Amino acid sequence: MNPFLRGAPNHWGGVQRLEIRNFLCGWCEKNVASDFGLSFGSDPRSEIRICPNCLCPVFFSPVGDAGRPRPKLGARVAGLPTEVEALFEEVRLAASAGANTAAVTVARTLLLRMAWERGAPKSISAFKPAVEWLVENGHVAKSAKEFLDHVKDVGNKSVHEEFVANAHDSELVVLLLVNVLRALYENAHLIKLAASR
Repeated sequence: MNPFLRGAPNHWGGVQRLEIRNFLCGWCEKNVASDFGLSFGSDPRSEIRICPNCLCPVFFSPVGDAGRPRPKLGARVAGLPTEVEALFEEVRLAASAGANTAAVTVARTLLLRMAWERGAPKSISAFKPAVEWLVENGHVAKSAKEFLDHVKDVGNKSVHEEFVANAHDSELVVLLLVNVLRALYENAHLIKLAASR
């Protein structure tokens, strides 16, 4: 549910018509065009736009044009089990907020959760055996092992060494996870949807 509509009327007071602005909403992750919002002072770049899709506010400042909240890095992946989806969304949110070390650390945890969800014994509680189990049991293509190893290694480095992940590290981890999760979950989900029609 939209956090700005809980117990509130479905409108914003003081909203005015502004010149149309196209943006990617950080709340609903939709590309939208809005001509409603609130403008501040003499600088037209300082404004709040109301997303026409989810009705949430997106703040734009004169410093940069991305809007706040920023859209999450990566893409949504359909068909994810609840716990896998929760961890993946946490990785995306952390990376988007610039919490890069947090993002790569949670991504490492996601690898273990993926293995358990696919049937790995809970006795597998380390990340390297989890990756090997996913590959050896045919859940992930051998060619994708390199992707998983990179996610594991960057996460390990952030936990066990004096390493602070940067935006490039977390962005690459998110991109690699999107590809692996699509192959592991989304493709099967799409086939089930097509078969049910």
